[in-house]
Amino acid sequence: MSWWGMPTYLPTSLLLILILLSTGEHEMEFCTGDESELLTKKTFCDKDSTHEEFIPVADFHSGCLPESYREKQDVFDLIQAAIHITVRVVVEETSLDRPEGYTCHKLGRRGGLKRFGSGWVWSSFRSFSTKDKETCPCKECFTNKAVARSQWGQFIVRTAKHVIFDDFEAQHASCELNYDSEDCRGKCDTLLGVEVLMSDIDGDFSEVTFVTHDSDLSRKLEARVSHYRKLFNKLGSKNNAAHDAETQPVVIISHPHGCSKQISIGVVSAERDDYPRNWTYTARTCPGSSGGPVLRLGNWSLLSCVPPHSGSRTLEMNYSSEPWLF
Repeated sequence: MSWWGMPTYLPTSLLLILILLSTGEHEMEFCTGDESELLTKKTFCDKDSTHEEFIPVADFHSGCLPESYREKQDVFDLIQAAIHITVRVVVEETSLDRPEGYTCHKLGRRGGLKRFGSGWVWSSFRSFSTKDKETCPCKECFTNKAVARSQWGQFIVRTAKHVIFDDFEAQHASCELNYDSEDCRGKCDTLLGVEVLMSDIDGDFSEVTFVTHDSDLSRKLEARVSHYRKLFNKLGSKNNAAHDAETQPVVIISHPHGCSKQISIGVVSAERDDYPRNWTYTARTCPGSSGGPVLRLGNWSLLSCVPPHSGSRTLEMNYSSEPWLF
């Protein structure tokens, strides 16, 4: 029996009902078996049966942007850089500390159930190096000192709080890089979760540290993050509100249905003034999009606040987490 009185094993049909009742408006995807199940879920998606508004990252070009941005090379370069640091987040356990009534609270620790979301590598937390008497803090190294690595690189990944709730979930999470087409499935570089550095349940955001034991991957990822932040800062220094505040274009990069990386483009349709000051937009999202970066174009002063995607009310009424400064 689970801690709240429900059997740890449930027939798949009942488990799917439990998942639907547990997630509310948030957009994570779930898998109870082989990951090929994710493609089936995408095919029979209740929210968006065609997915025509999603653009595979390999097909994205400047002509996909609103007309006023098609000649802006710096905007296109920023989006491309963001694509390269966006990750698929896989979480294999659910914390018992999720409060009652919160997303996935009733799932408990249910073996064999994976959750999928999105996120992006925001900064390098520790360059790949060796320190005397220190070993990698990942779960794999911590639980087996005989094979614990003394060299590792550590990065901060931003996502939604409901995707990775606390340290327990972080330690049972991984991030997959470069999952840009279905041909990449099972071949992606992976980061291993360690701990939540900062999070907010009302704002629905988390900063989580992940590690790699691969020195080449660590250096490549550091370069990607550095390139993104330089472009980010360059555009953030501009103050060019080309659109009204509530019609600014947004670009979302995510892994809908836990499948390959996609881009969706829309406009901001509403913005809350009180906390959490989230945005509502028309850019398409699906289960699995939770945690993906939401780039708001037009008012570059707002680029310093990139929120994760949080949830959905209707097909064209999707909303972000609280934007927060880096």
